[in-house]
Amino acid sequence: MHDPNYFIDEFERLLNGLEFVGGFNPAGNLHIENRFGTPRALSKKNKFDDVSQLVLLREMVAQQKETNAKAAKLLDRFDKILPAVEAFLKNGAAPVAKPITPRTISEVLEAWIFDGQNCKKEQGRKRAAIAKVIGEVGLTIKDDYSKFHNPDLIDQIYKNVVARADIQNTFKRKYMCYVKNFGDFARERYQEDYKTKVPSVPKIKPTKKSELKPHETYTDDQLLNMFNPEHDFFKSNPDMFFTCLIGLFTGARVNAAATLQYKDFREVNGIPCIEFIDDCPNVKALKTDASERIVPIHNQLLNVGFMDYVRRKQKATSANDTDFIFPRCITTGGVYYEKYPRILFNFLEKIGVRTKGGNKLDFHSFRKNANGAMSKAEIDKAFRNRIIGWDSQDMSEGTYFQPTLADIKAQMDKWGYDFLAPHFAAWKIIMSKK
Repeated sequence: MHDPNYFIDEFERLLNGLEFVGGFNPAGNLHIENRFGTPRALSKKNKFDDVSQLVLLREMVAQQKETNAKAAKLLDRFDKILPAVEAFLKNGAAPVAKPITPRTISEVLEAWIFDGQNCKKEQGRKRAAIAKVIGEVGLTIKDDYSKFHNPDLIDQIYKNVVARADIQNTFKRKYMCYVKNFGDFARERYQEDYKTKVPSVPKIKPTKKSELKPHETYTDDQLLNMFNPEHDFFKSNPDMFFTCLIGLFTGARVNAAATLQYKDFREVNGIPCIEFIDDCPNVKALKTDASERIVPIHNQLLNVGFMDYVRRKQKATSANDTDFIFPRCITTGGVYYEKYPRILFNFLEKIGVRTKGGNKLDFHSFRKNANGAMSKAEIDKAFRNRIIGWDSQDMSEGTYFQPTLADIKAQMDKWGYDFLAPHFAAWKIIMSKK
């Protein structure tokens, strides 16, 4: 809340800021002999909004006239020039409204996307979402942006999105947030042109977890097909081969598996381990605190020649310990490359393991396989959480469950993918030459 003197001080500031001119003013029938004469004519240099504000503040200052000597004095000064003020306002000295700079929806859209420094994948999502929602209200990206920046139209866009039956509420909210953020961006960036406040996103219930389409697990047959040595894909992409195996044996998400550095492989008390650690901004991005962990390397991963491949590659490239083992995961700009697994998905679609949009099989599915294999081997959930990097819902587990690496290694030895052993034996020979 403003202090009691705020309106008085503001009234005084505006009053002292008025500029006057001498001479006869026909419109106000005023004659000014000198700058001390009354009434005075106001100069056109005064801002119409300031003079209007001065008149509005007079009522607030008048309320304090009886108890504040300064207020009384200022009102006396103002009343002497009131005819000049009224004449100024009557003559319509308001500034001519500045025409809106023409901009297409596409121009503002690209500025918004650039300002957000979005990756190409997110850029595509935003372009597609905005194009779709404005198309449903009769606009195109070639239309003037001012047609979009309209509260009634944006409300209609919100209603259209909410009414859609083909998408879940989680995505409905995301699309509506795109619309609001798009409008807020223009209102902030081009303040002189788009002053209308964008309506808030309506509240909708989040999609129930039971309604979300979960990641599927690769079947044994699908894994056998995927890692069949007869395929040439992994022979040409050994980095992707080992990235997949890291996911299959540790449950690591693609970002964690693909962004490992040479230093992340080390022996602890004689046990070969992988350390997942969030220590490289813009590249490594572990999802939760539990994702940061040290995991003994599974025997099947060792036997297929993984560590030999890592050491051989580091030596051949004279790489430093902080260099990334799979450099394709990094963009030229030095951030994580989100399209890294795309070549894998193309391969899986080609061999019939994955359908384009038809099933929920992706890199995250390896995480489900790891959990399923351990569960089948009756590995305790607390160990599964520690190996895969899941947050536990059991508070006591986080406090009291502190297994040693040897304990975890003992559990790792109890499970695996025996049905893949013949394939892995063939791959060991193949990868020894990479």
